[in-house]
Amino acid sequence: MNLRPVCLYEGVRCPLRDVKPGDFDFVVVRENTEGEYSQIGGRFKARTTDEVSIQTSIFTRKGTERVMRYAFQLAQDRQKLKGDADFVGMVTNCSKSNALNYSMVFWDEVYKIVAADYPG
Repeated sequence: MNLRPVCLYEGVRCPLRDVKPGDFDFVVVRENTEGEYSQIGGRFKARTTDEVSIQTSIFTRKGTERVMRYAFQLAQDRQKLKGDADFVGMVTNCSKSNALNYSMVFWDEVYKIVAADYPG
């Protein structure tokens, strides 16, 4: 997994300047072995005017489900850890399925299937 906790720092100006540290609790969970990280592709006729670069993303059902289930479990664990009845552990799916009509449509479909296993 590629985990990216997000937090606000006292005294640092940003678009969320009216939010206090502690009011903001956010973790980005990204897939880190497939997709753009699969290293499928190459460069042809390098350093010529005819150079071509190809980068292909590979997504498996197993890898896609793995990262999604991790995110849902993390949300549940963080909700329990807070011990706050008002704290909502939430998973939001962000993809570019409007432009990547195979890989991200696949991603969105798998997300809906996995999300059904986590009704809370």
